[in-house]
Parts: sequence; structure tokens; C-alpha cells
Amino acid sequence: MVATQTQVRHYDVHNGLTSMPEVPNVPYLDVLATRNSASGDLVLFVVNRDAKNAIPATLRLQGFSAAAQAQVDTLAANGLVVDNLVDNRDAIKPVSSTQAVTGNEIRYEFPKLSLTVMTLKRQ
Repeated sequence: MVATQTQVRHYDVHNGLTSMPEVPNVPYLDVLATRNSASGDLVLFVVNRDAKNAIPATLRLQGFSAAAQAQVDTLAANGLVVDNLVDNRDAIKPVSSTQAVTGNEIRYEFPKLSLTVMTLKRQ
């Protein structure tokens, strides 16, 4: 695991599950980072919980020199109750792309209701 810091909007969950009816201060954009011990790659897992909006972000790297391009794999949905049933088997599918890394920064817009895995190769 690699330490992360985020500065994002938060929301509170009220009247949730019986075992956890109140969940305060949930970040709309949640970030987890890890380092691959074999390759040295840095991998970011980013969840955008916002059901209405994509979230633009600037990711700043400290203590890691990344190659000029990051591999980006995203799984996103258009709504909270979307699924891949018989009538719409491709409603949710992974999309791969690349994103430029400029110096120690990556600017990326995380789609609404998405999980993004961003892999940064060591420079």
C-alpha cells in the first residue's frame, strides 16, 4: 500500500443499513494506491461515487517518477440500477485508454459511477 491524500467533496449517508444506519463524511472520489513489488509500477484504484457528475482531478505524485503515459482501465455505469442482463449485455463494460503524465501530475476526469484502475510505469 502507498499513502494517499485527497481533497474532495464528501457526503453523509443517512438511514442506511440496520448495522450501519449513519455513515458520515464519505468521499465522492476515493483513492487507493499500491506498488507492484516485482515491476515497481504504481497502481491507483479510484472510485467515483457521484451518481450525477464526472469529477475532474489533478493527481500529484511524490517519490515516484512515472513514464509519460499511464494505462487507464475504467468500468462505469449510467445509473445506480444498470446491469448487463439479456436485453443489454454491454451496458457496463471495461474501457481502456492512456493518459498523459506531465512531470509529477496527471489530469483526469473520472466518470460518474465508475471504478478506474490507473497503472503508472516507473520511468
